[in-house]
Amino acid sequence: MLRDHRRPSVAELRSAAMALTGHGWPVLRGTYRRHDDGLPEWVGRSDAVGLRPVDDDWPTTWTLRTVEVVRWWQREPYSVLVACGHGVDCVELPAPAGRQASALLRAAQLDPPAMVTPVETVVLFVGTHRGQRPVVVSGSLRSAGSWVAIPPTDGYHWLRAPGSVGWRLPELRAVSHAVRAAAVGHS
Repeated sequence: MLRDHRRPSVAELRSAAMALTGHGWPVLRGTYRRHDDGLPEWVGRSDAVGLRPVDDDWPTTWTLRTVEVVRWWQREPYSVLVACGHGVDCVELPAPAGRQASALLRAAQLDPPAMVTPVETVVLFVGTHRGQRPVVVSGSLRSAGSWVAIPPTDGYHWLRAPGSVGWRLPELRAVSHAVRAAAVGHS
C-alpha cells in the first residue's frame, strides 16, 4: 500500500478536528514530530518522547467546542487525538484480523469507520458501550481513560473515514461478533 508521507498542515489538522467535534467526537491535541536538521523530535510538551496528549489532565480537557479547536490548532500542527469513552470507543486489531472483521461488518451493513496505524494495526470505531462489555478476542478495546490518534495525524490513514459511512458508529457487541468470526477465520 502506498502511503502519503507528507506531514499534514495546521489547516488540515484543524479541519479534521473540527469535523470530528461537529459530529460529537471528543478531541484533544497531541504531541507531534518535527524534523529539524533531519532528526525527528517530538514536540508539543516539554517531556515529549512520543505521541501522547499535550495536557496531563487530558481526561477532563477534551473538547467538542469549535472555538477551542480553532485556538488549539491556530499555529501548531498538533496531532489530532480522540478521547475514548465519551461517545466513541475503538477496537484495535492486528491488520489481518482487522481487515477481515471490517469486511464482515461491511457485508452486514454495519460498516464502521476504520483506520490503519503506523504499526499496521487496524482500528474499528464503535459507539461507547454502557454496561457489561462483550469480550473482544485478538484485540484491545479502548474506552474511558484512553485515547487514539486520528488521521491526518502523521502515519495514520483511514480505511473508511467517518464521513464515508455517515458518521455511524456500530455497537460494540456487533463488532465483537465480527472480530470473533475473523479470529476463527485466521486461526
